[in-house]
Amino acid sequence: MSTEHLRESAIFTQRYVVTPGEEQAVIIGIRDYNRLIERLNGCKPGGWADLWLAGASAGVAVLISALVGALTVPTALSGTRDALWAITGGGLIMLLLCLVGFFTQRSSHDREIAELRKDLENHKPISPAA
Repeated sequence: MSTEHLRESAIFTQRYVVTPGEEQAVIIGIRDYNRLIERLNGCKPGGWADLWLAGASAGVAVLISALVGALTVPTALSGTRDALWAITGGGLIMLLLCLVGFFTQRSSHDREIAELRKDLENHKPISPAA
C-alpha cells in the first residue's frame, strides 16, 4: 500500500451534512478562516478616533464658552473682549483639526471593512437560478 495518497488527503474533525432543500452551506479552510478573523480584528474601532472626538468636544466647549463671554462682556473691556475672540478662534481651529483627523481615520476604517466584505462574498456559493 502506498502512503503518497495519504499525505494529500484531508482530515475532517466534524461531518457536515447538507440535505437538499435546505439553505446552502459555506465551508472554508482553517487558513482562510484565520485570515478573515485576523482582518476582522483589525477592523475594530479604536486607535486615535476616540482621542480625536474628545479633542473636538474640548474645542466645542472652548468655542462656545469664549463666544458667550465675548458677546456678553461690556464694550469698556475691549482687551478682554479681544482675548475672548482670539480664544474663540482657537477653539474653532481645534474643532476643525480634530474633525479632519477623525474623518481621515474613519475613511481608512471603512475601506478595510469593504475589503473584508468583498473577501467574504468570494466564499459565498453561487445560488442556482430559480
